[in-house]
Amino acid sequence: MNSEKVLALMAETFNVERAILNEDTSQKNVSAWDSLIHLNLIVALEEEFQVSFEPEEIAIMTSFAVIMEELSKSNP
Repeated sequence: MNSEKVLALMAETFNVERAILNEDTSQKNVSAWDSLIHLNLIVALEEEFQVSFEPEEIAIMTSFAVIMEELSKSNP
């Protein structure tokens, strides 16, 4: 899975500079990451990677690391 593509998509969704995002990025350290933006990110990820997430997966995808893990499960 292309981590750079995921980070770029996150930057676009959060409307922040790509440079501030990294492997430690999470809902806890990105002030723009609220519940609405979270859903926008999930939709963008699903469209970009042609995957579909279950509600249980969406609920836990609150960090870059977990997003990468869930994407690798959905798109090995």
